[in-house]
Amino acid sequence: MGVDSGLPDFRGDRGFWKAYPPFERLGVSFVDMANPTWFVRDPELAWGFYGHRLQLYRDTAPHRGFSILDRWAENLAHRCFVFTSNVDGHFQRAGFKRERVIECHGSIAHLQCTEPCCNEIWSGSEFVPRLILPLSLSYDHRVIDGADAVRFTTRLKTVLSDIRNLLL
Repeated sequence: MGVDSGLPDFRGDRGFWKAYPPFERLGVSFVDMANPTWFVRDPELAWGFYGHRLQLYRDTAPHRGFSILDRWAENLAHRCFVFTSNVDGHFQRAGFKRERVIECHGSIAHLQCTEPCCNEIWSGSEFVPRLILPLSLSYDHRVIDGADAVRFTTRLKTVLSDIRNLLL
């Protein structure tokens, strides 16, 4: 239902690449980018990528199907639990109680340390992403070009090369 809400389909590379065209040209998949390693290797790129997604999820209203499911659940004797791989928080925004939603991949709306400094998880509700890199390609419906695109692409190629070398 996220796609019906207007979010990109991140299950396959086609939707990811449509939302982030430079990554398609580089052959970078969503799985490559959705990795905490980026916060260590290139924090600016990681915060840009995750910050853009966070803002996109915040700005997108949940599809009415979420509310329909919640109403159905209200009529069940024991209500229900939701087990989802979505990180967008749309079930909660549509009315499901937080304690009845299990997000198996976590939530993009929460923050935690990338190093084992503590076990706390903080609400990201006050966090305002600062989008430094031109990642908001589909969000603001424009295509980057010129010097911004060259700088971004060159930097991304270098970072990806470094990560691949570390993994080999």
